[in-house]
Amino acid sequence: MSFSIDGLATGLDTTGIINQLMQIERQPAAALEKRIDANKDAERTWYGVRSNLNKVTTAANTLRVIGADFMPTKASSSLDAVKVTSSAGAKSASATFHVKQLATTASRVSSAALARDAVVSDQDTTISFTNAKGEEKQVAVKAGTTFEGLRDLINDNKDLGVKAALINTGDGNARLQLSAASSGADGNFTVNASALTGLGTADFQQASEGKDALVTIPGTDVEVKSPTNTFTGAVDGMTFTISKEAVGKDVTLSIEDDQNTLVDRVKGLVNAINETLGDIDSAVSYGIDYKGGKGEVTGVAGKLAGNSTARSIRDNLLRSFTNPVDGNPFSSMGAIGVEVTKEGKLEFKEDKFKEALKKDPAAVEQLIRGDGSADDKTSITARVKDMVKTATDATSGTIQRSVDSLKNLNRDFRNQVETIDGRVNRRRNQLRSEFAAMEKAMAQMQRQQQWLIGQLGSLNAQR
Repeated sequence: MSFSIDGLATGLDTTGIINQLMQIERQPAAALEKRIDANKDAERTWYGVRSNLNKVTTAANTLRVIGADFMPTKASSSLDAVKVTSSAGAKSASATFHVKQLATTASRVSSAALARDAVVSDQDTTISFTNAKGEEKQVAVKAGTTFEGLRDLINDNKDLGVKAALINTGDGNARLQLSAASSGADGNFTVNASALTGLGTADFQQASEGKDALVTIPGTDVEVKSPTNTFTGAVDGMTFTISKEAVGKDVTLSIEDDQNTLVDRVKGLVNAINETLGDIDSAVSYGIDYKGGKGEVTGVAGKLAGNSTARSIRDNLLRSFTNPVDGNPFSSMGAIGVEVTKEGKLEFKEDKFKEALKKDPAAVEQLIRGDGSADDKTSITARVKDMVKTATDATSGTIQRSVDSLKNLNRDFRNQVETIDGRVNRRRNQLRSEFAAMEKAMAQMQRQQQWLIGQLGSLNAQR
């Protein structure tokens, strides 16, 4: 580490002079660094545009719903105690039921109460379970198995369809409760544990019977059963779940067209496109208003000011949504309530859309999502998705190419900055050496001057 004091001989701030000279020489590098920062801002802006375009695709997908009906449906129940949902593609329907009973789960409990560590068998043996279909399954019990071990043994045999638990009786003992793994009549079972000497002659008493949930069609003896409290398939496209508050009551379940959800989906696409258009407008803006033939600064220039690629993406997005669809009675989205404003944005007129939907729902569907298949290429949503994919593809998309170009520029700029900094550092070292040499020469001259003055002073003194 070197140490120096400026200007001991000359009185000059040599370090300051050198730094100022180097700032001048480094101005091209500083200009390049500003361009690097601007390019990084542009990269981030491009990523924001891509994110907004992906939101457009997401909104378009809610309207395409490949493999399902274009018009969404909603399910309703006349009783809060009965919850109902509709599946994709469900058709309008209505059905009324009388809720007769809930599903219950079969269970049995040992009449004997034992300590948890009590041995239930002093020899190898088996216990057997018989299900509602009359099928018998056996479980091997080894000699010395405890009451707690019996519980674990049953639970480890998953194919029994029975779960076991020890219920504390409060006196240090417990009873073994056996419950069907699932509710409904098919879960009923019997158990033969007579070979377990530790239980004596005790058996397993039935604590509850497994029953199916049951609804009937009012005024008839037609029954609809379910092993759980949820009924699936009783009405096409409908799933409903009953609760105890519904028992003994009639309930009407309905599936209806959900026009409001369709409207919200169209609004969602319009809003996503408008958000993207607005962000691109801000990004490409020069921050100057040229209306009236004169330029007035109205704001800060965008990070992609004047970028023709961004403007092209904006125009292509708007055209993909607003251009006519050949052969459709409505021709374009403008005819069904989505119009272009003078600012180049979209405006959704809900009443006009609902009128078109009422007049010709098939034509509205054809316009927005074609025939509802993945092969559709001409509908509004198909064109929008294709346009977005062209712009946002991670490898060959328009945006990625623009980002790659900016990264390549920055790589070149950084190389140029390194070259300039290398030259500046060499020049700095050269100037330091030259100034140091000058200081040394000046110091020597000052010493010689002082010597001469001293000699002249001596001559004068001799006279």
